[in-house]
Amino acid sequence: MTGTVTVMSPGEYDAWLRADPTRRTPAEVGARLFSEKGCASCHDAGAPLPAPRLAGIYGRDVWVRGPRPGERPTRLRVDARYLRESMLCPERRIRVGCQPMMPSYQGRLREEEILQLIAYIRSLSAASSSRDALASGVAPPRP
Repeated sequence: MTGTVTVMSPGEYDAWLRADPTRRTPAEVGARLFSEKGCASCHDAGAPLPAPRLAGIYGRDVWVRGPRPGERPTRLRVDARYLRESMLCPERRIRVGCQPMMPSYQGRLREEEILQLIAYIRSLSAASSSRDALASGVAPPRP
């Protein structure tokens, strides 16, 4: 088997993506899935349900509890593993202050879609850090 690798500058890559609207980054596809799969109806800012907001959450520590009443909360870092588990087994670790109402997406999302949703959620954190840095006058770190 053979393949070809093309190396491009970030600007060339962006132009290449724009040239064919069917080419999308994982985060762009994840944004579409976020709406199509109903995630936005609970997790977007302004959503009526008390679900965790996801902008700025990737890489932060959160408090979670297990499914049994009286379990002590534990702190964990929001990463790809936690997000994947939350999509497939949302009742396993419940954010403190939230009710366990999220449905399982086990069998409803392909692995590729899970990774695309994670890329989108991660991009929300990058966008959130950039906005916070601009508001504070501190330049965000370069990717």
